[in-house]
Amino acid sequence: MKWNKSVAIIYIALMIVLTACNISKPEDKQNKDLEVYGMSSALGSAGNDLDKTKFSYTIPITNNSDEDIYIEWMEPVLGDKVSNRVLSSDLRINVQNKVIPEESLEIAGEIILDTKGLTKQQITELEPFITEIVIDCQKVIELNWQK
Repeated sequence: MKWNKSVAIIYIALMIVLTACNISKPEDKQNKDLEVYGMSSALGSAGNDLDKTKFSYTIPITNNSDEDIYIEWMEPVLGDKVSNRVLSSDLRINVQNKVIPEESLEIAGEIILDTKGLTKQQITELEPFITEIVIDCQKVIELNWQK
């Protein structure tokens, strides 16, 4: 079988790509101290006003570090479809609680939405309601002074 120049170049390029995929690269070091493994949420009426909907949520935050972490506050980041419908004045939740290693803390909140003129189906199509969360926290490091 004769190899022409273009077949050889393709073969070499393919070998480089396949070899590059197998080279182990150091992982980007990410902050894995706090993690969220799920979220529960519910939609319901906001009082007697049928033009408003209450979105309630609970987010468990797990401390995967070796030290205690003190969470000052948590604020949800809303999805594009829902952010312009928010009637709640402040989404930030003051937590002010310590999470010890390998334990979780559940943070619950609710957001009031203007859903005037929307059907139940159209309201659910606003998902995702929350896309991220912002947490302000501090690590607590105990000092073990020995005499």
